[in-house]
Amino acid sequence: MKNLMVIYHAPEEEMSQMGTATEEQKAEGMKPWFAWKDSIGDKLVDFGNPLAGGTRILSDGSTEKSKKDVSGYSIIQAADLNETHKIYHKQTLVYHINP
Repeated sequence: MKNLMVIYHAPEEEMSQMGTATEEQKAEGMKPWFAWKDSIGDKLVDFGNPLAGGTRILSDGSTEKSKKDVSGYSIIQAADLNETHKIYHKQTLVYHINP
């Protein structure tokens, strides 16, 4: 088995909505994630964390705001990419938090 990092992407507007959501809205938005987490059991190595507001470090040492829409990550355990697809097939998360 391999540990594989999965990177999540979300448009900046959705990430900013999460920042203005109430605690109740955030909790409601996380319910599908926790249900998915429970469904894959020990295949989940690290549930991960949200990521946002990244900085890109250029080869000359200067920095700029990242243009990527990376919003989070998880680390799962799977034999190969095919098994990874099967694990994520169970994750049908599509939701919006409306402030």
